[in-house]
Amino acid sequence: MTAEPVPGPVPEPGPVPEPPRGRGRPRDRTVGVRVRAAARAELASSGVVHFSISRVARRAGVAKGTVSLRWPQTLDLLVDALSEQLQWEPGPDLGSLAADLELVAQRNAAVLSPPGFELAMHLLTNAARRPDLRERYQRRIVAIGLDHTRQVFVRAQARGEIHPGVDLEPLLLSFVGAIVMATMASPTLTPPDQRERERIVAVTLAACRALGCSCHRTGSAHHDIAAPPRSSWSTPGDSGPK
Repeated sequence: MTAEPVPGPVPEPGPVPEPPRGRGRPRDRTVGVRVRAAARAELASSGVVHFSISRVARRAGVAKGTVSLRWPQTLDLLVDALSEQLQWEPGPDLGSLAADLELVAQRNAAVLSPPGFELAMHLLTNAARRPDLRERYQRRIVAIGLDHTRQVFVRAQARGEIHPGVDLEPLLLSFVGAIVMATMASPTLTPPDQRERERIVAVTLAACRALGCSCHRTGSAHHDIAAPPRSSWSTPGDSGPK
């Protein structure tokens, strides 16, 4: 009777061979990143009106045809380039409406910094001819920013800082609108600085207090605007303050 052979160690499987590459030059995955960065640099130096695809291609080190193939319309490239830079991140819950608004105001001002605001105005003027582009810009940049700002008021309402019956949309739009209008009112179209942002936050908090909210200020130097006492409020049909 013969002994059965003892099986040896099972060899580990070797690496799976990669499929053979097709003919031609391998795809450069950094082209898109380089082109979008070049587009932002070109936009910053030349503005929207004098924006040049040829210069973007030279800055990125690619052929002009490569840029035109991926972005047939110049405004498409502008939206892609700007949305990559302005990637909104949800703001952390800092524990109070005042602190959250300060952070959001700073981020919103950054969005409106050149060349972002110029691009936004240019897109608005072209909206009638390119509604698809307007929708894309609003969805990828504007809507995201509004939603993150909306969450600040939603959290404050959940904490009890804003009365449950208060409509948050007017508060949201007035807060963001104040930052946008401050930018438009600037002679150089620059967003509000820290002092101006603190005033906008203070007015928003005063509006919340006037609506019966319990929001409070942080330790920063706000320009406090006190709400009038409830006894002095008047409603339609009243003869005046009581």
